[in-house]
Amino acid sequence: MPTFVSRVFSVIVLLAIVCYLIPDMEEQQKKQDPPRRFTSIYQSNIVSLPRDLKIIDDFPYQKGKNCRWRMDLTLPLEASSQPRPALIFVHAGGWSGGNSTSSFTKAGPLHYARKGYVCVSLYHRLSDDTSFDDCLEDLKCAIRWMRAHAEKYQIDPQRIGAFGNANGGSMVCLVGLMGQDQQVEPGREWQDHSSELNAICISAAPTDYQSWPDGIEHLPRMIQLVWNNRAELEEKVARVSPINYVRADAPPMLVMHGVLDPSVDVSQSDHFVEALKAAGAKDVTYFRSEDSGHAVFLRDRTQTFPMMEEFFARTLGYPQGIKVAQR
Repeated sequence: MPTFVSRVFSVIVLLAIVCYLIPDMEEQQKKQDPPRRFTSIYQSNIVSLPRDLKIIDDFPYQKGKNCRWRMDLTLPLEASSQPRPALIFVHAGGWSGGNSTSSFTKAGPLHYARKGYVCVSLYHRLSDDTSFDDCLEDLKCAIRWMRAHAEKYQIDPQRIGAFGNANGGSMVCLVGLMGQDQQVEPGREWQDHSSELNAICISAAPTDYQSWPDGIEHLPRMIQLVWNNRAELEEKVARVSPINYVRADAPPMLVMHGVLDPSVDVSQSDHFVEALKAAGAKDVTYFRSEDSGHAVFLRDRTQTFPMMEEFFARTLGYPQGIKVAQR
């Protein structure tokens, strides 16, 4: 009996010591690990409390069971007497990752909707589950959905622009530069409407997979190309390279890239801009940052944010009664 009592007493003492030490350990941990700061949305001066906006999350743009066929729709709460310009934001993620809640694809729609735009943040299928072509088809389908529902959401179908970062930029370039005969896919919805884009802004985007620094043999895994021989691989890589679709009547284009980008070499944008101008494209703006890498859009936000804002204001226009914010 004394042994049992002694053991119980020892357990009680040990518990008391642990309870005494835990708060002190937590305080020490707080000192060692300061509170995390949100870097993409809150440090970029983007609107965080959209009290004057209507937000519809996880909205389907395509019938079916695939959970990636969704978009977040953000628009001004107050109705307008005139149709509004619209923007679609396509996330980065190397084709196999990312979603519409990350970085500027979540914050950007809040900012632009407060200026009068109707904004869509897109989810699309990923290359781990499907082909590169299917990713493009999702974007096209979403743009057609916007035109099909233009009256309901007060969208001007002649004023739809897009922003894409990294692989998202590749997607919007391909869709924006493809001819109208390539804009409709059999079996997809809203085929009475175009997936044309009227203005495009891209950042750190691959635009010429044929000139990939590591060689095209490293691309199939990233963009899920299926090929049997070198000639077939070259043909497919050429087909998914935006540089091969440049044309004189290309939509207005704003291109941003950092010289120090370790993921997508700056030569991709250099050659793309040169090709656009050589083809006769009339409206091409290039921001080439000497001090930035892959995150050029956020790192140089004091320049890139107002540049993008002014670009869309000029090419798509603000709704009646909305003025460009003074900076």
